[in-house]
Amino acid sequence: MDMSKDGELRFQCRRRQLLVVRCGYDCCPEGSAEEELSNRMSVLQRIARKRIEFERETRDMEERSLLSAASRVVHTATRSAITRHVKGKVLDIGCGTQPYREMIISTGAGYEGLDIEKRCAHLDYQGDALNLPIELKGKEFDCVLGLMVWEHLPDPMLATRNVRKLLAEGGILVLSVPHLSRLHEIPNDYFRFTRYGLQSMLRQEGFEPVEIVPCGGILSFIGHQVSTVFVCLSRGIPGIQQLVFLLNKYILVYPLIWLDRWIDREGLLPLAYVAVARVPGRRPGGEPNG
Repeated sequence: MDMSKDGELRFQCRRRQLLVVRCGYDCCPEGSAEEELSNRMSVLQRIARKRIEFERETRDMEERSLLSAASRVVHTATRSAITRHVKGKVLDIGCGTQPYREMIISTGAGYEGLDIEKRCAHLDYQGDALNLPIELKGKEFDCVLGLMVWEHLPDPMLATRNVRKLLAEGGILVLSVPHLSRLHEIPNDYFRFTRYGLQSMLRQEGFEPVEIVPCGGILSFIGHQVSTVFVCLSRGIPGIQQLVFLLNKYILVYPLIWLDRWIDREGLLPLAYVAVARVPGRRPGGEPNG
């Protein structure tokens, strides 16, 4: 290491190295690190942009869930929970593009969405589970959804407490949360959950857990990264887009789901959980819980 005349530290290195930008250290050929970083960011940004396009353009959740094994197993468990437990007046917290809106409305239930920003044609409330909008004051719901949202809240206990106040007696909370996941929506990515953590949180905040269903496994997690890259980067290429989607579906999605079930039959390494919990009391319409 030596000091140049202009006060910059220069490291003599035998191998290719990275450019340290913040302190003015330069230890690689001029421009190479910046170009490499720019190229990597460009690819990641393109994949993220294509993923958003895919979700917005693919309104059918059955097709949309075939993006990857991970998407499929979580959707299957979520769809089952909604079909069996959701009724009455429903609030979807962190609703995003509202992928389950049509399914819920088709059952005769009422649907309202809450999110921190508008990502769909109609958003009823703007805010989050930690800072409920004033418009919700005094309102009561029969069911609340929090689908892949709780990991992005710095205080999921408070969020669960706030939801408890919104629910009627016998009301239902449906949560989906990750156990295995890469960092995403940085820096707002705070938690990963276990079955026992969910049980503890729900009971402490006045809920009775009804079911906590593990979804997928390690292969679904790894496969999600691969599927997302190929499916998203092929979008917009006529013929190739459809071919890649079909190959992904039959070579990765379905086989990985089956392999996860075969390898981890005890559910010790789940990709995610879908939990259903209820407020003690009677369900909407007067029928007792249970």
